[in-house]
Amino acid sequence: MIKMKRRTVLTGTLAAGTLAAANQTRRAQAQAANGPIRLGFIAPLSGAYAAVGKEVQIGAIVAADQVNRAGGVLGRKVEVQYRDDRLDANESVSVARGFASDGIHMLFGLPITNSVVALMPIMKELNSFLIHGGSADDRMTHELFVRNFFAIPQTNYTRQSSLTRILAENFPNVTTWTGMVPDNAMGNGAYEAFGIFLKRAYREIAKREVTILEPAKSKVGSNDFKVQLSQLMASPATGLFHTLVGADGITFFQQARSFGLDKKIQAIAENAQEMDLPKALKRAMPTNVWSLSYWNQPAYKDDKQGQEIAAVFKREFGDPIPHGLSSMGHIGLMSFVEGIKKAGSTDIDKVISALEDHRFHTVRGEAYFRKEDHQMVSNLNLVNFGPADNEAGWEVRKVLTVPDKDTINPPTPGVPVKFPT
Repeated sequence: MIKMKRRTVLTGTLAAGTLAAANQTRRAQAQAANGPIRLGFIAPLSGAYAAVGKEVQIGAIVAADQVNRAGGVLGRKVEVQYRDDRLDANESVSVARGFASDGIHMLFGLPITNSVVALMPIMKELNSFLIHGGSADDRMTHELFVRNFFAIPQTNYTRQSSLTRILAENFPNVTTWTGMVPDNAMGNGAYEAFGIFLKRAYREIAKREVTILEPAKSKVGSNDFKVQLSQLMASPATGLFHTLVGADGITFFQQARSFGLDKKIQAIAENAQEMDLPKALKRAMPTNVWSLSYWNQPAYKDDKQGQEIAAVFKREFGDPIPHGLSSMGHIGLMSFVEGIKKAGSTDIDKVISALEDHRFHTVRGEAYFRKEDHQMVSNLNLVNFGPADNEAGWEVRKVLTVPDKDTINPPTPGVPVKFPT
């Protein structure tokens, strides 16, 4: 019998353990390289903004199914893991860190400003990047810009520039305006941009000066707007800018009818509800509302990808037209697919570089992310809804498609946006 020294035995055991660990690592790497491409979706899927998150989620679900039915990307299926951040920025950060620990570094969703702002600074640290769909906050592609971030939604600059021109054309005599906004960065920023562009649009188109009054404000999650409605009824304004999101906005408009606000206000610039408002009000929907829409599917009725989103919405919710926010989830996932295909890799730096200035098809037409600030350039829809004697109780009366290139501001990453004077 051969006797071995204890040190020799330990050395051999350690070497065998090291070899086994190395083999396990190689197997894991091979499995990751050949397994599904995993993406992380973060959004509020419960609470006051649950409808917002779920509308974005529908677009992501449809996009993943479309990609996988077509054979995936680079021969691999796409797998999306969905996480609820409960409208809490701290939870968004926790979820993103959890995704990174699990090896998921491509993130999308996040329609709420505070969550996006909290995540942007840690993306590089996590070797991750975020394609955001929802908030129009100008800071994200300006003073807060980081390379590991891409923005699908038009900024307030682009959105309000387009909306206010329509208002000046359709309501030239409505020259005193107020607002109903959430008391946060998104609401205050949107109203500021609205006022600036409204003054310019009325001077140029209606040849009139407008007065912009202080808006009524509320906390997110409010369900009683009596104080704000009393303030608005006492105001001399006959034009209203509205940007309450989700259930807050629906509740506001439902309560506004009992105050008679719908009769007092002659023009409504709607910034946040899209389809939700006519679906809730039905035949009580005012005819003087122009809404900003990230995507109005009837404007792209021949697009097959959009038709599938519409079919899912009709099957799941009975809605004739999908919510515009669903395009945010769809475009977000398809953007990853386009970047991975062009890069020929899932390496984060390579995919980021591949997406810069790469033109590709989306449900709202041809689009690309500007290299300088990663802002998507595509199309914006403006929609006039109204009551209708049909099963839904409402209809799309007019829809306009405005190319972003006609209204977008120059890229200034790292520098605050400069509004016109």
